[in-house]
Amino acid sequence: MRLHKKFVISVLGAAISWAGYAQADAAKPISKPENLVATIEGFAQPESVEADVSRNYLYVSNIAGHPLEEDGIGYISRVRPDGSGLEVKWVEGLHAPKGLALDGKRLYVADLKELVVIDVEKGKVIARYPVADAKMLNGIAISPEGQVYVSDFFGNTLYQLTDGELTPWIQSSQLDTPNGLSISGDQLTVVTWGSDIQEDFSTKSPGHILQVSLKNGKLGTLTNTPRGNWDGVVDVGGQWLVSNWLSGEVVSVGVNGETDKVLQLNPGSADLGWNSESGILWVPEMQLGRVTGYRIDPLALDGTRVGKN
Repeated sequence: MRLHKKFVISVLGAAISWAGYAQADAAKPISKPENLVATIEGFAQPESVEADVSRNYLYVSNIAGHPLEEDGIGYISRVRPDGSGLEVKWVEGLHAPKGLALDGKRLYVADLKELVVIDVEKGKVIARYPVADAKMLNGIAISPEGQVYVSDFFGNTLYQLTDGELTPWIQSSQLDTPNGLSISGDQLTVVTWGSDIQEDFSTKSPGHILQVSLKNGKLGTLTNTPRGNWDGVVDVGGQWLVSNWLSGEVVSVGVNGETDKVLQLNPGSADLGWNSESGILWVPEMQLGRVTGYRIDPLALDGTRVGKN
């Protein structure tokens, strides 16, 4: 499904208006989960967090302006996991950066209509892969073999980086407004926002969780898939942690669709980051301009609420 730009901008305008409401509503107290380990302030619409375990950094994408405008004011921040050494505008000159994925020393950034690659050791952009037909590039996942996949939120398309070009791999209305991506074995997990987007950015038909074969591109829906306006997804070993942007919830989802609420945060929980060594889940709280870290024990997710609220 292809959407006209006027419609897309209208929808995002409504989303921004709603976001103002969400931020005001966020003033109501939400109890601090006992597993909160870090709160890092100072970001501008943080959309994604990527943990660099070997270098002990977090990378954070900042939309900063309109999420659909090529305005050049977006940027990537770099900070230590304890909140020290924050470099707010570590790499500048982006448009509306969203999803992040690290492969060695290369940080891949979904920047609206192009895939941007940053050398993290030099702190410089080293490659750009533009896509003229893209609506809003969003989630990124990289296979163990180094194959890069990118979702187009409004374009109902999954792209693949092949021979120096970002080309369509799957285009289908069944993608249902694809958002976050994660790879487990030979399956690409896609969490979706849903269809029939309303003025408050809710949907008449909420999103679900898809499984796509990396071998043949066959689309399937996770058994007993939970419904929601899903944003980020990370694989924590045999299950996923998934964020619901509109409700602020983070839930665990098992391979058979069994679901349990892990965290109840404010609206705006976006593209999650996971550090498997420290067991810390990083959540960009987009409407509050901050990133929060929660210690999660994957073994405790089987029917057990980890974050109390």
